[in-house]
Amino acid sequence: TRSPSLNKGGALPKYPVEIVAIGTSTGGPSALQAVLPALPGNFPVPVLVAQHMPPGFTGPLAQRLNGLCALNVREGVHGETLKAGTVYVAPAGKQLQVQRRSGQLTLQIGDEAPIATLYHPSVDVMFLSLAKEVGKGTLGVVMTGMGSDGTKGMKEVKKTEGFAIAEAEETCVVYGMPKSLVEAGLADRIVPLGEIGKAIVECTMRRG
Repeated sequence: TRSPSLNKGGALPKYPVEIVAIGTSTGGPSALQAVLPALPGNFPVPVLVAQHMPPGFTGPLAQRLNGLCALNVREGVHGETLKAGTVYVAPAGKQLQVQRRSGQLTLQIGDEAPIATLYHPSVDVMFLSLAKEVGKGTLGVVMTGMGSDGTKGMKEVKKTEGFAIAEAEETCVVYGMPKSLVEAGLADRIVPLGEIGKAIVECTMRRG
C-alpha cells in the first residue's frame, strides 16, 4: 500500500482540467466557505457544487458564498452554458448533470437520475454525467459528509483518467464520503480542508 505521505504529495492530473466538481454533505457549507474563496478570479474553468441540503437553502448558500469569493457563485439554471470562473451550486431537490452541446457544456437541472439515489442533488449523479460528457478533464473533490455519495460516480470518472481529491479525515466534520472514496482506492490526493483550495488551483492552473 502507498504511504499516506505519498498519497498526499503533489500528484497532478495527467490531462488539462476542464471542469471542477465538488461534492459534500454534513459540514459542507463551512467547508465550501474555506475552499471556494481560495480560488482566484482568473480561475480558468467552471466549478460545480453538489451540497446535500433541503430545498430552499441552496440559493442563500450560493449568495453567501458569492459575497466571499472572487468567483461568481450562484445557483445553477437548467440549460445554461457553463463559463470559466463561475461556481454553479446544484439547486436542492434537483439533480445536476451536464451535457455537451456543440462543444459547449450546458447544465441539466431536473428530476431524472441514471441511478437510484436518496440524494437530490446527488454527488454520484453529477460525477456520472461528468464521466460521460467530460471524462479525463474532470477534477472531482469529495469533502465532509456521511455515507458514500460520490464513490460510485468517481469510479466512472477514474475509468476515464479523471482526477480525485478527498478531504483528509482530520478536518472532516463527518469522515464518511471522503473515507468511502479513499477506501475504494479512488483518491489521487488526500488533502486537509485548509489546503484543498490550493490543491485545486495547482491541479487546474498547471498546464502540461
